[in-house]
Amino acid sequence: MNLNLPRPPEKTERRMNIPHPKVRERGRRQIFAGHIAVWGSIFLLTVLVLSARRAESQEIQSNGWQSLKSGVLARLTSVFFLNENQGWVGGTNGVLMFTRDGGESWNRIMLPESQRRESIRDLWVFESGRSLVLGEYGMFSRRAALGFVERIFVLSSADRGATWNEMQPGRPPVTEAPARIVRNSDKELALEPSKMKRAPDPVLLRMDFADDMHGWACGEGGTIQSTRDGGRTWILQQTSARKLLYDLSVIDSKRVRIAGAGGTLLQTEDSGQTWVEQRTGITETIRAIEFADELTGWIASSNGSIHVTFDGGGSWSRQTVPTRQPLNDILFLDAEGWAVGDNGTMLHTLDGGKTWQDESFDTHSNLMRLHFVSLDNGWIVGSNGALYKFTRSRKNED
Repeated sequence: MNLNLPRPPEKTERRMNIPHPKVRERGRRQIFAGHIAVWGSIFLLTVLVLSARRAESQEIQSNGWQSLKSGVLARLTSVFFLNENQGWVGGTNGVLMFTRDGGESWNRIMLPESQRRESIRDLWVFESGRSLVLGEYGMFSRRAALGFVERIFVLSSADRGATWNEMQPGRPPVTEAPARIVRNSDKELALEPSKMKRAPDPVLLRMDFADDMHGWACGEGGTIQSTRDGGRTWILQQTSARKLLYDLSVIDSKRVRIAGAGGTLLQTEDSGQTWVEQRTGITETIRAIEFADELTGWIASSNGSIHVTFDGGGSWSRQTVPTRQPLNDILFLDAEGWAVGDNGTMLHTLDGGKTWQDESFDTHSNLMRLHFVSLDNGWIVGSNGALYKFTRSRKNED
């Protein structure tokens, strides 16, 4: 019997499409060439970046400034040099460092255990080498034995930080809180007796000295403190100002100028026995003040403005500046001056501020303080451990 049954499908053999050995070799060469091209592009990009950085470094150095490595990421808030080699910088998290080579290398100085992780607001070094550190106790890292009313400290060292002594800042007076009616634990009314207490310390931001004995410090709530024994003891001075005072300029042991929020400007001609508030016509916060003598001075503000006076602060004229960045410090040596501020801002003038040049650094760090020991040697510190050094070469001058 013939049955027409369908035939099963024929088995087909799958063949791999294997290229000829010569074709495989050519493919490998093409891949290798591609890798070379990629790595060549990366190398070229690296060269371009390094060249740009080298050009930037040369530009800074041709301008007299160069970036130095501080070795820390702290916000550096203070800098002080005795000469072109010996200097100190201080900042947040207890950072205090000393250099013997103008800032090329730094040695960490340890604060006492109680202040080791606290913020340094300012520092001063006398010709004798004795140093003062002005600091603030943080709200969350303070030791258990420290009361919440204690917010500031002043330390002194005569041996570059090998040993420290605590100085006596002025404290708000102790006052009597009157008796009052309160609810006790049983929610019943009860009489709470009067008790003695004092307000927390206003934080101090800056200090400046006229000589080895006479100095002043300023800070929160219009607070002004003075010392007549080189910072060993401090006393509160009375003023009607209640705004935050950012900076001060000590002209001599009798004349001082202090500036702060809302255009506040205070002056004394009698060592602080009386303080007079001057009307500046400025409403923005004054963050820095610099007086060359009793008549000529400059102020730098939070909106990037700079004003100058030639009559001791009686009237102020606004100078033209190429920035709107907040300015944090200003310094003059004769007619040459510098101002620094946020986002790497640095301004430079050679004519007392009649013209200001923008010589800002390529950084996002906020530049906080300036210090010069001469027209040829200066330093800038700022956030993220920013540190710059100025050296003027006299060889190239005609």
